[in-house]
Amino acid sequence: MSARLRRVGRLARKRPRAGGLDGPAQARLSCVLAAAGVPTPPMRWDARAHELELAWLDGIDGRAWLRAALTAGDAAWPEIADTVVAPLVALHAVAPTALALPELDPWRRVRPRLARLAPERRARIEPLVRRLEASLGTTADVPVPVHGDFHLGQVLIASDTGRPWLLDLEDAALGPLESDLANCAAHLATRDDLHPGEAARVAIHARYEAALDLLVAAYRRHGGRAPRPSSLAGHGALALLRRGLKLDEHGGQPDRLAEVVDAATSVAGATP
Repeated sequence: MSARLRRVGRLARKRPRAGGLDGPAQARLSCVLAAAGVPTPPMRWDARAHELELAWLDGIDGRAWLRAALTAGDAAWPEIADTVVAPLVALHAVAPTALALPELDPWRRVRPRLARLAPERRARIEPLVRRLEASLGTTADVPVPVHGDFHLGQVLIASDTGRPWLLDLEDAALGPLESDLANCAAHLATRDDLHPGEAARVAIHARYEAALDLLVAAYRRHGGRAPRPSSLAGHGALALLRRGLKLDEHGGQPDRLAEVVDAATSVAGATP
């Protein structure tokens, strides 16, 4: 459980994280999205306690669900993709004009981590960064409401109904739908605990492409618009870079960042 989240009877209370939408904005957004049919719990802002309040949901997050499901073998992946993508399709279908959201800045969590790298390590990444800055600035994406940090841990599977709930709206913004799909695939590709046995030896680039194919297929089955390949490539490469920098900052293996950057460079090969 997050240190920012605590249970009080049948309620959950959560402190907003610095740098994202503030508490009142998250509360308003959650109510508008819930009313529009997005499976996300409506929240109330408690100004006195400086906390968000919502109904406590009993369930398991998508990562834990996937780890349990994989005991049955790879056949579990399509079902997982179908379940976690359903609330994302609903979110992307909400009219942007109904929401007061900022424009997505996909570099917001990348720039500070790049700045903290040693100069010689940063120099190795700079060609990829320059390429992505150029390609992501010219993709002419159609903005939709995006989660901003979508991955399996942001989906809770209700224990009583099996219904997926979309959580944590702090990074919600208006941006390209491809950014959410790519971010989820990047998380799946770089979580070694989700690739047991022989799968652990599969290259990150191959893991990413396999995860993305499953997510996009599920997204389309649920009625989502076809993602643009060039936008998927750019946002996928950036999502992998972001993951590599985060893992490195949290004490990952020294060569892990290089491995993830190589995967990001391969994914970026489809950008203009």
